[in-house]
Amino acid sequence: MTSPVRDDLPFLKRRIRPAVTPPTPPAPPAARPASPAMSHPVVRSAPSRTAPATRVAPPAAPPRPPLRTPSRSTRSRLFPAPAVSGRAELDAESPVARLDLLRSSIGTLLVEGATEVVWESTDLVSGTAAVSGETTGTVVMTAGNRPLVGFHGDLAAVTLRHVRELRRALFVGGSGRSMGIRLVDGSVVTASSDGAGPTVVLLLVIDGVIELRVASASRGDSSSAVHAEFGFEVAERFDFLSRDT
Repeated sequence: MTSPVRDDLPFLKRRIRPAVTPPTPPAPPAARPASPAMSHPVVRSAPSRTAPATRVAPPAAPPRPPLRTPSRSTRSRLFPAPAVSGRAELDAESPVARLDLLRSSIGTLLVEGATEVVWESTDLVSGTAAVSGETTGTVVMTAGNRPLVGFHGDLAAVTLRHVRELRRALFVGGSGRSMGIRLVDGSVVTASSDGAGPTVVLLLVIDGVIELRVASASRGDSSSAVHAEFGFEVAERFDFLSRDT
């Protein structure tokens, strides 16, 4: 039901919008005639692809040799020998004793009763020293500017901190006399022999471990004879600075 139109209320009058005519779309452009040259599609041949060259594999590397297992320490191959702890004696019945690694590398080994000492380093440098102060051959000096082997007063001494630079040493005593060997921990080794010749103590350094052997020299007529009996050969030192220029 439609309500009547009131003339007293002009703002309630219905507004009629004019009809909007949609715009006419433009006509499509006329198709151009095909060019004679383009009447047939151009077929382009694909570029030829050559087969890739066969790669030659590099020769296989030779198998690596198996890693060599480090050999056992020389100390593990030594024959059993009495250890030194406290007081020990070396004589004809038990002529060998061996220090442990700690006692072989700390402090100074002192020998009482020796009149001469002969040494040979790992570089085959040899020399001798007497309790009277005479020396022959070459004195081996350590990094601390101290003799590796020598005399301190009446005592023959070996600097154990650098004992790996020493190959062997020979301590020569009097005929029928014993020698005493003292270590830094207070251990004492007494060496004696029953022979008529001088008593000698041979010190060997094997893989940083000191081994002591007591014996009696059969030839005591000269120092060089005692040295030769135990395989020592001392060469005279040749000092270039002592020559006259």
